[in-house]
Amino acid sequence: MKNFLANKHNVPLSAYITDLNPTQITTNGALTIIDNSDPNNHIYGLVPNSYCIFLDNLFLASGYGFSSYNHFEKASYIINTYEGVITYIGDEINDLRNKTFNIEYSYENSENKIDHVYNTYGWLKQYKEIDVYKSPENNSTYIIQLKTIHTPYISDIQLELIGGKDIYGHNDNNSTDLIYNYFDVNNSSHVQLSFTITDNSIIANSQNGENDNISIKEKIIQNAPNLYINDEIVDFNKFEESGQLLTYYIDYENINSEYNTKDLSLVCKRDNDIVYSYTFKNLIKWRYKILPFNTEYINALSQLELSTIMAFDNYEFSDTGFDIQNISNDTDDNLTILNKLKSFIENNEDSMVYLDDNTEIEFNGTGYKSNNSIFFTHDYILVKYNTIKIDFYFNNIKNNNWNYIELNNDNNEIFRLYQSPRRYIGKHKWIIKYNYE
Repeated sequence: MKNFLANKHNVPLSAYITDLNPTQITTNGALTIIDNSDPNNHIYGLVPNSYCIFLDNLFLASGYGFSSYNHFEKASYIINTYEGVITYIGDEINDLRNKTFNIEYSYENSENKIDHVYNTYGWLKQYKEIDVYKSPENNSTYIIQLKTIHTPYISDIQLELIGGKDIYGHNDNNSTDLIYNYFDVNNSSHVQLSFTITDNSIIANSQNGENDNISIKEKIIQNAPNLYINDEIVDFNKFEESGQLLTYYIDYENINSEYNTKDLSLVCKRDNDIVYSYTFKNLIKWRYKILPFNTEYINALSQLELSTIMAFDNYEFSDTGFDIQNISNDTDDNLTILNKLKSFIENNEDSMVYLDDNTEIEFNGTGYKSNNSIFFTHDYILVKYNTIKIDFYFNNIKNNNWNYIELNNDNNEIFRLYQSPRRYIGKHKWIIKYNYE
C-alpha cells in the first residue's frame, strides 16, 4: 500500500493557496486552493464567491467558506428559505393555471355610472355602466365592458298662459305665444309648464324590460337636477300626464285693482350648482283697458252726432256744477247725452286696448265744423275700472289737470271718461304712465 501511494513522478506532494487563474498553474503534483471570494475580482470560469481545489490545474471541488459554524447555519437557513419560496411560487403558478374564477359585481352602487351626458336643461341623457358577464364559449371566462344606458329626460320645456290676450284684447288658442300675456285687472290667471319626455328614453326603457304601463313621471330619473319655479322646488307628483308630456300648473293669487306685473323664474339645479336658469320677465301683465277718442284708431267725431259732441264738450269736467245727466240738446231723440255716450262705449268696447306703462298716444286735433266755424275739442280717454292711478305727460312735462266723469253700463261695469285740461289744435301726443304711489 505504501508503495502504491508513491509520489507521482517521484515528485513530493505540496499544497498552495492562490488567487491565480487555474490556467496559470504550472506545478507538477501540487494541491492548490484558489481563493475566488473577492466580489470585485472574480476569476473567469470559476463559481463566484467560492473557494476551489485543484491538483495542479485539474479541478477537484469548490465550495463556500465560513468563518464559524454559526455563520454556516445562517447561510444554510437563507438557502433553504429561498428554496421554499421558489417551490411555493411554482406551486401557485401551477394552481393558477388550473383554477376557475368566480366574479361578483354589484350594480347598486351609483359610482358604477361613468361618462354622464346631460342636455341643455341639465337632465341626464345617458351614462356608461360597467357590465360583467360570462363568456358564452367558456364558463370560466368573464367579459368586462362598458355599457351605454339611455335614461328618460326632459327634452323640451314649453310655457303656456291660460286666458291671456294681446294688447288689443284678442286671445288665441295657441297660448304658447307669450304676446298673449295681458289680463284684465281683478282677473286671475295661471301658467302651464309642459315638459316633453324624449322619445328614445321611452324606447330604451322598453328595451331594458321595464313595464310599458309605468307612468311617465316615474320614468323620469330621480337623480336628475331638481326643478325650481320661483325658488320653490317642483313636486313631480303634481304633474298631469298627457301622452309624452308632463304638465304643471302654477296658480297666482288674484290681483285686486292695482296695476301689476309678474315674473317667473325657472331653475334646474344639480346638487347646489345651477345648470340651467331662465326668467320670463313681465310674463303676466295685469292692465287696465283704455279707448282714446279722436285718434287714427277711434274717431268719436264720426260716430256721435255733432249736437251730442257740442253738448258735453262745451263743459269742463272740472266744473263743480257740471252734471252730464242734466245735459240736453235741441235734437234730443228721447236719448239723453249720457245714454248716447253709453251707447258709444258699448259699440266700441271691443276696440279698447290694454294700457301699458309709458304709452304714447297721438291725437288728431282736427276739430269739427259748425255754422261755418271750426271748433276744436278736448282730448278724451275712456278707461275701464275706477281704481286706476295714471299720470299724463305733454312734452315730457307732467300735467295734473286732466279730469274725469264716471259712467256705468248695464252690467254695472264702471268706466272713467278723462278730459284734457284744454282744447288742442293739430296732431299732438300724450304719454300716459302708471302712478305707483
